[in-house]
Amino acid sequence: MKSKIKILTLAIFCLILSSCSLIDTDFSKIKSPTVSKTPVNGKWIITKVIFTDDEQDTSDIFSYKDYIGKDVFIKEDGIIVGDKLIYNPNFKAKKVELDRYISKKFDIDQKKLNISGEYLSIVDVYDRDNFVFEIIKVDEDKAFIYDNKNFIQINRISNEIKEEEYETVLKRIDPNQQGIEVEDE
Repeated sequence: MKSKIKILTLAIFCLILSSCSLIDTDFSKIKSPTVSKTPVNGKWIITKVIFTDDEQDTSDIFSYKDYIGKDVFIKEDGIIVGDKLIYNPNFKAKKVELDRYISKKFDIDQKKLNISGEYLSIVDVYDRDNFVFEIIKVDEDKAFIYDNKNFIQINRISNEIKEEEYETVLKRIDPNQQGIEVEDE
């Protein structure tokens, strides 16, 4: 009797375990999630540049100062900062504690950036797999682009970007500039 129970139990286990083989194990079908809207989408304007490197070349300082007043367009299929374009960028977003992140990563006092609060939204921007810059969103209308040891403060003008305006600015950008790629149609 005990051997019949053992055989029956073994048969049931075999049936249960063999049913697992019906699962599709082809993992090549997994796709990265697409972002329908980034936390920083919209039209922004550059209002200030904060330099963190005291020994920075003065020509760099003046070139960054020229950005003040220029528009920044952030969309899923392109970012325009002044006269630079990142076509089809990739984004990685995370939420971090303000004081820990700013002091540890950038070795700067948050008072120098004139920000307060508990948390920040961080959006890393990639051109293909190459890191380009980081956007630090303070609140809905204020953010920083951290680029080459400098904080470029941007303030939101609009949540939406008019396609005609975006296309007009896109046509003015010189596709021959270093680090800029424009897809030919």
